[in-house]
Amino acid sequence: MGSQGDSYCGVLILLFLCDVINLLDSRYCEEGRASSLQEGNLGQSGTFPWLGVLKVHLHEGDSLKIAITGIVLIKDKYALGNANDIVRIPRDVFKADTKALFIPQNNEPWTSDVEDYITHPEYEYSSINTIAVVELKLGIDDFIQFKPICWPKYSYNTSNHLYVVGYTDENKLLEKEIHKLQFVKQKYCDEFYSRAGLKGNKLQPLHVQCAFSEHAAVDCVWETGQVMASNATGHWTMIGLGIRGPGCAAPARFISLYPYIVWIQTTTDLEQISDYRRSAFGTGFRKTTRPQKTIEKSSKIREVPIHDTFLREDNDEYKNATVDDATGENRTM
Repeated sequence: MGSQGDSYCGVLILLFLCDVINLLDSRYCEEGRASSLQEGNLGQSGTFPWLGVLKVHLHEGDSLKIAITGIVLIKDKYALGNANDIVRIPRDVFKADTKALFIPQNNEPWTSDVEDYITHPEYEYSSINTIAVVELKLGIDDFIQFKPICWPKYSYNTSNHLYVVGYTDENKLLEKEIHKLQFVKQKYCDEFYSRAGLKGNKLQPLHVQCAFSEHAAVDCVWETGQVMASNATGHWTMIGLGIRGPGCAAPARFISLYPYIVWIQTTTDLEQISDYRRSAFGTGFRKTTRPQKTIEKSSKIREVPIHDTFLREDNDEYKNATVDDATGENRTM
């Protein structure tokens, strides 16, 4: 007969396996089936309720600037974002002056304070373009009334039914947009970034899906935190997370979700089951009792991307590139 500690470990393992199965089951994620959507601006639509942004309030004297980066709800009280953007937010600003915003119903935004974040270990050692899990700050009686995006059950063949969804401010307010994607084979993607001098450095994600838009505008550039999703199963399933890249007509790299599923599940489950990481190792999400500031809405405030506020190395010189620049051939992949 095993010890009490063995029994506790068994409970942890059982809870973990059950939760993984639940999140890979479409019954536990957003059930809105794929519909015929036209490419382009969707307005402040309730479509893709799991699609959100982090809004960072920056006080400069009497003025207020709001910086944003894309996130996606992946589980109750947890969202996924790009580590390269999120770590640029000063920790005190993140905890005191940052909110998560989603639009689960037409023209009705839903916001939440945020508790903290944790980056994948490879951020420190291998690539700054990796994932970060953001913990939403919800009270004991609070709950999110919309479901997260579905997770892939296996490594997808992403050559069909592939889209990118995100936010745009082309009309001076946050609105959702969708674009059809064409899958790009890995060898063509690698060749493009090798020619651009952006292969083999810490900007390169370790796990990549690559695609381009056939109908992109000339000045279109993918933004950090946009979501690569597929409706091949009839439900919208997350395939990858966007990083700021070249023009939309060029091969764009997305951080592939599938290789990170176990890490995401382990990281979030251990927070919900026990606090042993903090007590034993002093790592992971850290709690704070710092009061949150209330920010009044203002139609005059313009949101700007995180990378425009916290300066970083960009790929703007390649924003007008196309997939032909990678292959030297036609666009048949």
